Amino acid sequence: MRKILLVAVVMLILTTINFKIYQTEHYIKYGKSIYLKLAPVDPRSLMQGDYMALRYEIENILGDSNLEDNKIVLTLDKNRVAKIKSFDKIENLGKNEFIVSFKKKLYRAKLKIAHRYYFQEGKSKIYQKAVYGKFKTNGSKMILVNLADKDFKDL
Repeated sequence: MRKILLVAVVMLILTTINFKIYQTEHYIKYGKSIYLKLAPVDPRSLMQGDYMALRYEIENILGDSNLEDNKIVLTLDKNRVAKIKSFDKIENLGKNEFIVSFKKKLYRAKLKIAHRYYFQEGKSKIYQKAVYGKFKTNGSKMILVNLADKDFKDL
C-alpha cells in the first residue's frame, strides 16, 4: 500500500511539473511579443556573475506616484512597447492592453516580473547594448525571453 501511495505522489508531482513546463513553453511559442523599456542600470551589474540586473522605465514612473500595492493597465504602441494607460480602470481591456501587478516599497516600485537576465559567461559586452526587455505574454503572465537593442533586434 505504501509503494502505491508513493508512486501516486511521485506521479502527481511529475505531472504538475511537466504541466508547468508545457504552459511556459506554450506562452513562449504562441504568446504576444511585447517590449518594456529598460531604465539605466549600474554598469557594474553586468559584471556580477553571468546576469544583468534589470530595472524598467515604468517602475520609475510608478515610484513617483502615490499608488499603493496594486495593478496597472499597460497598452502597446506601434512597436509593441508597453506604456502605462491607466492606474485604476482595469475593466474592458482592449486588444493591445493587459494588466501588470506591482509592489511599492517606500519610494520604489517593482513590477512583478523578471528583474534579472542570465547569459552565457563572457557575453556581457553584447548585453550592454540592451534598451528593451522582450517578453512573451498571454495577457495575464509575462515571461522575459530576451533583451533587445534600440532597433528591437534580439541580442
